[in-house]
Amino acid sequence: MLSTNKHAGRHDVAQPTMIGFLHKDIASEVKGIVKKTDATCDIRTITGALKEELIGFRSDPCVVLLQMAASEADEFDVVEDFLNRNPHLSVIIVCDDVPFEQVRRLMRAGALDILPRPLKEDEFLVALEAAFIRVSNAKISGGTARTGKVITFMKACGGVGGTTLAIQAAHALSGTAKRRQKVCLIDFDLQFGNVAMYLDVVDGGELSDLLREPEIIDATLFSSVASSHPSGIDIIAAPQTVWSLDSIQVDQAQKIIEVAAQLYDYVIIDLPDYWTDWSKQIIDNAHAVVLVMQMTVAAVRHARRRLDLLQAEGLGAVPVFVVANRYKKPTVFTTDTIKQDEVEKALGHQIDFALPSNYKVVNEAQTQGIPIAEAEGGRKFAADLSKVAEAISARI
Repeated sequence: MLSTNKHAGRHDVAQPTMIGFLHKDIASEVKGIVKKTDATCDIRTITGALKEELIGFRSDPCVVLLQMAASEADEFDVVEDFLNRNPHLSVIIVCDDVPFEQVRRLMRAGALDILPRPLKEDEFLVALEAAFIRVSNAKISGGTARTGKVITFMKACGGVGGTTLAIQAAHALSGTAKRRQKVCLIDFDLQFGNVAMYLDVVDGGELSDLLREPEIIDATLFSSVASSHPSGIDIIAAPQTVWSLDSIQVDQAQKIIEVAAQLYDYVIIDLPDYWTDWSKQIIDNAHAVVLVMQMTVAAVRHARRRLDLLQAEGLGAVPVFVVANRYKKPTVFTTDTIKQDEVEKALGHQIDFALPSNYKVVNEAQTQGIPIAEAEGGRKFAADLSKVAEAISARI
């Protein structure tokens, strides 16, 4: 059951307000459910077009309940625009028979949950509780909620440079001193994560610190665990000791991603090579997947298997960007390089970006624990990586 005292005792903030834009047919139903909680409720009955109801709406961080009609195609555009303009709000949507593609579209725009009609009281209360916690955490973390973009890096197989690209993408998206973006890089490789080592982070917070306190994963705990790197990004490192793959539960992974997205403009996830239920959950919450591979027979084969897996697991709506790392452009004098069109045919997917090999620069950056741009001769390669990160960000 929702309780103001419950949240105030833990976060020392008041219960946020719920504002509802609902049709008359469910307004009384929602009021009845909310009355069983300690929440403040302001129901505004929709009498005309939803667009007209939402024009000019302004509010501090709060929970908003929106009812929309799936039969009205333009309402998806209206709600998506509302979500994009109000990232500080925690929005729950009530709608009949929402197509899966539209669900993904609204979730990527920032919707916290989408509930079908008729409303089930227990599901509604769970969604409301999560929304209240999200707003409370946002106020603790600085007064405005973020709906950060989650970009997940997946490796076709080991050794393709996925972790390196994830690190450099985080650096690139953090911006400049004049326009700084908050970025967090989370290493979810429970057994052999290398993010902390590559960035020379010693005695920093680890993912295991969050997993040891699964009941209180919130903005306060997350902020205390995240390590600040001199380059300007925050890091949640992988455990220093090897943890079993089932150390993370699906709901824990979900909570970690939700809290991170509230605190940061970008959340970069470095996934391990193996596949689990919780890695599926992470990808399901992602705005994009970056699949890193090399132009070798083995890597192409594994990349195709990854793409097929995403489809089989119902994750086909998540945008996937394929990056060919350490790419060597074929010439008339080379016979050992696979042609790009052959690879794309084998993958059933285009290669979105190709990055040249620059082992010397990358090795120096990793040895010193610095961004590639700061390594000797690394500016051009860092610029190429930045273009990739910025292009992906612009398309999600």
